[in-house]
Amino acid sequence: MLNVYKVAAKIGSYTSSSRFASRHARTVADLLLARAPKNLDPAQQKALDLVQKRAAAVDLIRRERHAAVAPRVRAQRQELINTWSALHASLSALASIPPDVGNQAVDASEVLSRLFPNGLDFISGDAAALWSDTQLLFARMEEDELEPRIRVLVTPALLDAVRAARGRLGTVLGIDGDTKPIAGRTLAEVNALFAYAVANYARSLAINLDLDDEPAVRAFLGALQPLDTLRVDTRPGSKPSPEVEPEEGDFEEDDGTDPIVAGPLNDPTLPQDPEVNPFYHPPTEA
Repeated sequence: MLNVYKVAAKIGSYTSSSRFASRHARTVADLLLARAPKNLDPAQQKALDLVQKRAAAVDLIRRERHAAVAPRVRAQRQELINTWSALHASLSALASIPPDVGNQAVDASEVLSRLFPNGLDFISGDAAALWSDTQLLFARMEEDELEPRIRVLVTPALLDAVRAARGRLGTVLGIDGDTKPIAGRTLAEVNALFAYAVANYARSLAINLDLDDEPAVRAFLGALQPLDTLRVDTRPGSKPSPEVEPEEGDFEEDDGTDPIVAGPLNDPTLPQDPEVNPFYHPPTEA
């Protein structure tokens, strides 16, 4: 026989303000779909469909954050390093020519000292640092009018290659002015919407649950059991599931001055009323 008190506590835990690491949203949604009762009514099915929709939104933001950008950034960083190195090597080769062979050495040495006062030390930085240093070098070329001199000393293709590689690095870094539209919500917001949808689905299953109907109670618990191991419980005094570690950006930071709202802060469809919205907790009085 089921313990009514424990069952009631379990129902409360499923329908209240638990949250999830964003990387687990799709898993939670798929498990809830796989374990959903076969006889869902229209309202319950709508709530389950919303869980799937919110999980897809979390996945979209995560793809935008973790898309295969890193390999492209590495490749374009290396290309820019190679082009700067080629230009530096060509100028260095000219600077080493003996005076009795030609007078290019003096001019090449001066360009090197003004454009590369620290040699190629700058290419050891990450992609963002390389971009910044490249911008400084081009600014220096413009201020000191070095570009015409470089084009006379070495093949113009070397400097053109640097400029082209700079443009491609800017593209993969997203600072070339031709970026994709940024999602309207942050990861924390879509993750909170997902958590709210999960709680709403749990409430839809619980609303007409008869605690005297043991098979129905067991079916309810089985449908929501995945939440036990994948949620990060943020209520005061509670502990997260032992194997759950949220990622940076999963949740909004709380400085203690605002009401605790696990749902999205600016969504007018979520009332700031604890009787209606279980994600809302009024601030405690000092």
